[in-house]
Amino acid sequence: MTVWYLSFADTGRPEGTQWLGACYVNGINIVDAARAAHALGCNPGGQIMGGELPDEIVIPEKWVGKLLNEDGLQAVMRDIDEDDTLVPFTLGSEDERAGE
Repeated sequence: MTVWYLSFADTGRPEGTQWLGACYVNGINIVDAARAAHALGCNPGGQIMGGELPDEIVIPEKWVGKLLNEDGLQAVMRDIDEDDTLVPFTLGSEDERAGE
């Protein structure tokens, strides 16, 4: 099973209040992940956008299946960074980034 990041929004709400939160859940595909979010109580409704996480990124279990606000997502990133599970990403060499 794969870990999915799901983000929830309600475009019927006033601008600036449309984002409802996000969660990490396990699922086979995005439909399965959306069902899991509903079953776990971390789906606040609205539209769902999401994607599966690469295997290299391991979300600590304490964050899976919880509706997270912006502060919660930042806490997840801090936990991941402390565990050194993030894969370094660079856009080519320094020369390539400098346009040479």
